[in-house]
Amino acid sequence: MDENNNKKVHGRKDGLVGVLRTRLAGNSYYAPVTIRDFFTFERDPSNPHDSNAVMVMKNGSRVAGHLPARVVSWLSELLDNDVVRLSGGRIDREYSEYKHAPYLSIDVIAGESWEDVSRPFEGPVNEFESLHNLVLAAYDGASKSPGFSRDLYRRIKHLKQGDLLPGTMLLLKLIPSMERVASWGKRMGEVRAAADRLEQVAVSEAVHAGWFTIFPLHGDGRNHVPYVLLSDAVTSGAASVHEKDGHGFVPEIVLHNNLGVPILINEGELLVGAKQDRTINVTIMAPAESEFVVPVSCVEAGRWHHTSEGFSAESVAPRKVRHTKLKSVIHSVMAGGAARSDQEGVWESVSSLLNEADTRSRTSCVTDAIRHERENNELLDHKPDLPGDTRGVVVTLGDKLLGIELFDSPGTFGKLWKRIWESYVVGTPPKQEQEAKGPEPDPEFAKKLVQEITTRLEPSPVSLGEGVEVVVKTGDMVGSGVVYDGVLCALSVLSG
Repeated sequence: MDENNNKKVHGRKDGLVGVLRTRLAGNSYYAPVTIRDFFTFERDPSNPHDSNAVMVMKNGSRVAGHLPARVVSWLSELLDNDVVRLSGGRIDREYSEYKHAPYLSIDVIAGESWEDVSRPFEGPVNEFESLHNLVLAAYDGASKSPGFSRDLYRRIKHLKQGDLLPGTMLLLKLIPSMERVASWGKRMGEVRAAADRLEQVAVSEAVHAGWFTIFPLHGDGRNHVPYVLLSDAVTSGAASVHEKDGHGFVPEIVLHNNLGVPILINEGELLVGAKQDRTINVTIMAPAESEFVVPVSCVEAGRWHHTSEGFSAESVAPRKVRHTKLKSVIHSVMAGGAARSDQEGVWESVSSLLNEADTRSRTSCVTDAIRHERENNELLDHKPDLPGDTRGVVVTLGDKLLGIELFDSPGTFGKLWKRIWESYVVGTPPKQEQEAKGPEPDPEFAKKLVQEITTRLEPSPVSLGEGVEVVVKTGDMVGSGVVYDGVLCALSVLSG
């Protein structure tokens, strides 16, 4: 295959112009696909059967099939001329079940020549150009006047490919997704506005504790948003957390919020008790006065019986367990699935943590590892003192980033700092001190890390609570947070 003629087709999320739904052709000849898989796309002009071919790659490496010939007959020209690019693809669960075959939902991104199809033809127009202007009007109106656009779409959707230009065919196929795109664009705008305000975040000189280097983060420019932390709400009795339906369902628990304000539930928080200990999958702002289902992961593989009626919120899971869990959760949501983790992977991470700490646990529970460290690790008794206006931290091991924890106010950070510190210490043994003897990072290094991460924020494809949930995925770094009332209230970014 000629590498010069095979270019990866991808693009940036902020140029999303629609979602293309199409069948995955030829999958029976390749590796099976699942709802958790993520797909990329690559032009294959050397294909002996079809020079318009577009390969579908599963999880970035394995061929899973091709886009259908009837689709690439008009799409390939648009890809080759950089009118559009294809970004992430995922299994369309609903349509696949309806059609009994794998269907993909593919994000379509504007290329350099997008205006070639997004502008109407002017002056005297021929039949093809006239139809293009009609379809373009329906496309443009889909996000502004959905009712009118749906009615117009019903009238024109059966236009035949032979009657349409390639760009017209594309617009026709994108119209059904435009309400979703408009919603995504609004959420992206909120995220970008909140991220822009983080330019005001300042970084102070490093604080050293054991083998860790900690950079305090300050400044926000906005007042604290009204919410209550999960641990405060549960401790005060204003909220309670129970097993779903009383009987329990491993990946979900239920929060009963009796308060007139939302509750901030932070990724990684540990819920102890009920039928087994769990940890929160993603950061969520749970609505006021609601019964709210929260996605969680089990961190106690060997118990399934009640030790208490409800859960208590006592600590934060160790950083390595959080990273393993969050990496699989983000993979799931980006592939169009639910905010669920690879539960087997989380259990393996907990087991590894227990073995490294030489800790026995009758129920393979991460809480036992934390208790063991509290009794034996002196570093936990020496939580670093940080300036009073600290609202977050960048934590490194030498010049290696371990994580970033950022909140909207010093008050929130102050309440959580002891638990966050414990999350980083547990599972990072003293033997790693030698690894920390790299170049000494400085505040400018930490500032650049924060700036880089904020440019990577994007709305989660799965919306659960109030505001806009955000995710970060860049290399081995993954993150979860929430924007509420125009403010980034919480963000955790973890490196493996």
